[in-house]
Amino acid sequence: MTVDRFRLDGKVALVTGAGSGFGRGIAALFAAFTTAGALLDTMIGFMLGVVMRSSAAAIVGYFVYSLVLPGALVVLAGFQEWFRDLQPWVDVNYALSFLYDDGMTVENWQHIGVTTLVWLWI
Repeated sequence: MTVDRFRLDGKVALVTGAGSGFGRGIAALFAAFTTAGALLDTMIGFMLGVVMRSSAAAIVGYFVYSLVLPGALVVLAGFQEWFRDLQPWVDVNYALSFLYDDGMTVENWQHIGVTTLVWLWI
């Protein structure tokens, strides 16, 4: 029996006991990152509504932004090597996907900041 057999690397675990201790810390961290992602998506939806000045157009624009554009950008990154390095800096959904991974790095926060700036303010 080796110690490597019991490692959790690459495994998925359900966190229980969110009322106290270690589980509470994990639940709070997950809630904070999930809230940040939902807040940014809400801000983008609001921005589309303000820019388009029509509810129907804003809803269609949001669905194109959230359902069509990510797939198109993934395909573009898959076929065009020059876009592969650029994708984290322009694709909001790709940048936000790191909120749900194990750890956020400074570069991941920079990707979120730049893509949010590009999509919300410019």
